[in-house]
Amino acid sequence: PQQQQRPTYVNAKQYARILKRREARGKLESYHNEMRKKATAEKTAALEVVIQVSEREENGESVSGSSDASRAAGASNGKRKAYLHESRHRHAMKRPRGPGGRFLTKSELVDYYKNHPNEDPANQQNFNSPERPKPKKRKQARVQRTQNLAVISKKIT
Repeated sequence: PQQQQRPTYVNAKQYARILKRREARGKLESYHNEMRKKATAEKTAALEVVIQVSEREENGESVSGSSDASRAAGASNGKRKAYLHESRHRHAMKRPRGPGGRFLTKSELVDYYKNHPNEDPANQQNFNSPERPKPKKRKQARVQRTQNLAVISKKIT
């Protein structure tokens, strides 16, 4: 039936650190459990708000200016940013997407670029086309920034 657990032997010099790690792991687990409970409570509250708003709409009451309606619509309360890294967001926004908004697989990308050759990054003609703006050189960009700062300082004074 049940096997008896034999003691696990550890290096005596490492034992204090093992205990400390177990304690930290326990604290982290309890923190995550609290956050899960809090998240489910928030989801339940949001669902109740959505139900209340839909009931008000069915009764013909106006909910357009209601703060409940804006929360039910998914308005951000400022707790979390939409994305963490600007460069990754820009890259994702440039990637071609298929139906439903998902990214295309390699084979789908090949087909996509056959149908849209002007968007193919491998095609060097796209990078030299007149419709694509040429990047400014560093010195030009620095001069432009200093000119902008001069204009701004004149407006302030």
